[in-house]
Amino acid sequence: MRILAIRGSNLASLAGDFTVNFANGPLAEAGIFAITGPTGAGKSTLLDAMSLALFDAIPRLAGAPASGQLSEDEFSPRDPRAILRHGAGEGHAELDFVARDGKSYRSRWSVRRARGKADGKVQQASIDLECLDTSERLGGRKRETLAEIERLIGLNAEQFGRAVVLAQGEFEAFIKASGDERAQLLEKLTGAAIYTVLGRKAFEKAKAVRSGYESLKEQIARQEGLSDEERAALEATLGKARTHRDARAQAHEALQAASRWTERL
Repeated sequence: MRILAIRGSNLASLAGDFTVNFANGPLAEAGIFAITGPTGAGKSTLLDAMSLALFDAIPRLAGAPASGQLSEDEFSPRDPRAILRHGAGEGHAELDFVARDGKSYRSRWSVRRARGKADGKVQQASIDLECLDTSERLGGRKRETLAEIERLIGLNAEQFGRAVVLAQGEFEAFIKASGDERAQLLEKLTGAAIYTVLGRKAFEKAKAVRSGYESLKEQIARQEGLSDEERAALEATLGKARTHRDARAQAHEALQAASRWTERL
């Protein structure tokens, strides 16, 4: 997965529209860069926008209490809609990216208040997915669209949060993850999962060959075959018998010739 652009509007401390373009401009040429600024400037909100556009979720809210209420909108602490800027009638997060299939896509998360008014009730968030190469809309309902996005990038929301955005203070979570969790995540990030598949198939093939070999050994053992010494002795006897047979055949031919001569005489 390669990120091309992050766009959004009215998310947390980022008022109005904003765009970060990684496909053109200075960032396109930068191998590495830093997001800096004072507390509350919106650094983490840029990362939140990526997660919202892809998964309708914000990784850093996973550790928030499961119950409770935020403000008069009755948001739970884990509700991603709470990122909508106070006093805004609507907001969105949009991400352009290149997926595993090499095509470019645009995923857009949006939320609005009733009638687009600042005092309206917050509606359910929606998420849309479009292939930029073909202008085709993908997915359908939210659940179907989220499933399609996960298929395209090869990561679920939790894996994306740990491997790509890794919110402040969460690096330790990746380090302390179990070996299996880290292995699965790194396989997906590096594309090394194919080697696991090949290794499993090679093991199964070797197991089948070994089983066939052992079966043949058992069949041979049941035949009560000769030992190497007995086989060598019998082969030597067979060789002598063939030599004797060849000598007798030559004598037989000589006698037949003599018989024919006698008959002619």
